[in-house]
Amino acid sequence: MIPSKISQSPKAPVIKPSQVYTWDCEYPDVKPESIMLTCGDGGMYVDKINWSRWDSKGAQGIGTYNVNDCDPDCADGTMHAAKVKVHLSRLTEKDQKFYLRAMVIRSFDGKNLPESGQRFIEWDVMEFAEMMGQK
Repeated sequence: MIPSKISQSPKAPVIKPSQVYTWDCEYPDVKPESIMLTCGDGGMYVDKINWSRWDSKGAQGIGTYNVNDCDPDCADGTMHAAKVKVHLSRLTEKDQKFYLRAMVIRSFDGKNLPESGQRFIEWDVMEFAEMMGQK
């Protein structure tokens, strides 16, 4: 009996941390210091992000969540801030580049985030870039 050939699956590509991007609106970035969530008006974002982990399996950091209460209107509203944990995941390949697209912002102290009524927010940071036709 002749042994059958064993088919080997191709090796998964090695992705260096410097090749892992995420999105700040329609702009790709590696380890951004800030990520805008509401790209149209700038009323919700995380800044001062200090990343403790950044690789193809995901990213973790600490930052400051900022949100406009839009009272009496967004132009004259007050910004509110809170310390948060930031987690990025769901590595997605697009045009031979790799992006972390799922973002979870979780309150650092376990209390509700300002103006949200919840302790965490989930956001697809790649959605806006896709709508804008970015590569």
